[in-house]
Amino acid sequence: MQSVDCHRNRKLVLLVDDRPESRELIADELEDLGFQVVQAVDGKEGWDRFGELSFDCVITDLRMPRSDGLHLLRKIRSPISHKPQVPVLLVSAFGTLPVATEAGNAGATGFYTYDDSGVEELKARVCELLGQSRNHVPLELLGKSTVIEETRGQLLAHSTLKTPVMLCGEVGSGRTTAARFMHESGRPASVPFVELTKGKNNSDELPDSCTIYLNNFDSFAQAEQAFWFGRLLKLETEGAGARQRILVSTSDSLGPLASGGSLDAQLAKHLSRFRIDLPPLRHRIEDFPIILKSILELAEIRLGRRGFEVAPEALEALAKHNWYENIAECEHVVESIIASSEGRKITLAKVRAALSRVGTPLGRIAAEEAKKERDQLIMLWAQYLSYTGVANAIGVTRNTAKNRMAKYNLVPGREGLPGHQERRR
Repeated sequence: MQSVDCHRNRKLVLLVDDRPESRELIADELEDLGFQVVQAVDGKEGWDRFGELSFDCVITDLRMPRSDGLHLLRKIRSPISHKPQVPVLLVSAFGTLPVATEAGNAGATGFYTYDDSGVEELKARVCELLGQSRNHVPLELLGKSTVIEETRGQLLAHSTLKTPVMLCGEVGSGRTTAARFMHESGRPASVPFVELTKGKNNSDELPDSCTIYLNNFDSFAQAEQAFWFGRLLKLETEGAGARQRILVSTSDSLGPLASGGSLDAQLAKHLSRFRIDLPPLRHRIEDFPIILKSILELAEIRLGRRGFEVAPEALEALAKHNWYENIAECEHVVESIIASSEGRKITLAKVRAALSRVGTPLGRIAAEEAKKERDQLIMLWAQYLSYTGVANAIGVTRNTAKNRMAKYNLVPGREGLPGHQERRR
């Protein structure tokens, strides 16, 4: 594999072309402009390189053996891609209108020919794109609300540290995106990002220098948790010399996880020193218009259908909806509307029809009831500051009240809940 300069300010370009002469020509031109170029000989190798590094732009020839440029483009835009929004520019000696149209429908950012004017246009477009993307913020972290600005600030502040960081958030709130954002903001492009789930703890296969992301760590078996706790402690003793860094995510808060036995109490305490909570969409509804705009643009690229606009009443209905799975669920709804629409207008009727198919009515009712019960428990605890007081107010036993509070992650003295003041007799 080609060596990659670790200078963070140099943008990384993947160049895919089976012809050495044209590939070297464009690579030299881009490197003269200050970009860092990684080369691949066809779409198959290009996809392999794309998975190894976080590229800022991809340039690919259209016609190549084994796997052509359109096939590579579709894989980059697909759900299996780790960075589907990256600009992809196609280059071809066959600059016909049907070819350009096919590239555009597949989600290409631009289409250029190999002649002199085409290469100059390509270079100008790369400069334009990468100049605009210097401060790129992923979809889940977009917005100007106070809560998301504070969250971005925390992520950036922790991105250059060697300490472990715990990312907590609901389903669809962007825990993995936040982990990648931290990695890309704080580590050189040459350092890989390795995501692990339960059942994968073989440290022998990990690069010497990398960011290790333990996704849904609360689902890991106790033996796996113990393994990674030991690795955390070892890395911390190495201090500034440590070449690996660990990020951890859970969909729940640490207190109940530890008290309930799914996370070792000592490990939970250790991780909670550097914890970042990702806000759900309903807590920053003022960010919804800019989020929806980005979701719409990305959906148009993925589906190859452009030019959609959202009616004001449709936008209002989407903004007011309770997104139980946050932005991930909103993306699914928008894509379903675009895929099934004959016209290019997203109307209130289309939104209502799409929302009626999200989840099940019983599931939605259950979620609403659970929220009401949780809010009631918070209010009663603030009033009585004891399990006995809460139990008497709702007509259950003390243990039942305690279990219900634990079910909703309500732990006295944590998560903003006042401390326990019950007197035992």
